[in-house]
Amino acid sequence: MLRVVDLKVRYKAVNTVTLPPYTGSTFRGAFGHAFRSAVCVTRLHDCESCSLRDSCLYLRAFETKPGPIDLSHLGITSEAPRPFVIAPGMDTPRQLTPDQTLTIRMSLFGWLTEYVSFVVYALQRVGENGIGRNRSRMILENVTDQAGNAIYDAENSRSDAVTTETLGFETNGDEKDGNIIVEWLTPLRISIKGRPLRNIDFSSVFRSLMRRSAAMFTYHESAPLPYDPNELVRLSDEAKTVLDNTRWYDWKRYSSRQDKDVPLGGVLGVVEYRNVRSELRPWLNIAERIHVGKGCTVGLGKPAVRRRATLDA
Repeated sequence: MLRVVDLKVRYKAVNTVTLPPYTGSTFRGAFGHAFRSAVCVTRLHDCESCSLRDSCLYLRAFETKPGPIDLSHLGITSEAPRPFVIAPGMDTPRQLTPDQTLTIRMSLFGWLTEYVSFVVYALQRVGENGIGRNRSRMILENVTDQAGNAIYDAENSRSDAVTTETLGFETNGDEKDGNIIVEWLTPLRISIKGRPLRNIDFSSVFRSLMRRSAAMFTYHESAPLPYDPNELVRLSDEAKTVLDNTRWYDWKRYSSRQDKDVPLGGVLGVVEYRNVRSELRPWLNIAERIHVGKGCTVGLGKPAVRRRATLDA
């Protein structure tokens, strides 16, 4: 089982805030700096030389390395997925005027759900430090969980019990083989041999999802995985595309580490797949929470999955 805490985060602009077309990367960078500042006790500039690096929450969350369990059969050898997703959505305004509010969503997974207070403190620091190239300041007004509990409120800093859900691979018994419709709400980016796919077949989506799910459950929850990867891949190969109403969304983010713009374009829109086996549906339900493909940490690859009400003959 994978623990999940969903947070709804609302800021109020102190001065004019200018944001890029897609703000996930901007918030991810600001949150990373703030989280490091919140948890680092040595204040060293170079993490590599820190004697506490093996127990550091920042490195565990932002530079996640594969653990002792070998997932190389899934292509995971150097880095594992991060245990969080920042999901501002596609309709974030490009500019905020003073006192205008901005809401983003954030999901925490596995062990990170035990450190909500650290996350909330870092989110406060994000607003205080400023965001965007102009370092525009914002006030963290409130943070609520998926049940509507107030985790933080600027007026009284209250903190209630946090609602934690769990994700697993169980089926509800009602699932049947059939058609499904997948709407990509944020850009899906899957690359094969360094080249991004523009026509997304089900098997490629599922392989990417299986890698991410396996790493999430294994490295952030130490949870056993009841699956046979070869059998799952075989089942995913049976599903075929019958409708592709997608478009390519071009987007770049600035990487301070590389000091250049990095392309992160992906597919948006609706795809319908025929003959999706019922055994795969739990994985698709998980995909709606953890996202799929590259850039999941900044909110890319978010699907909405539903069965087709009436199947084609």
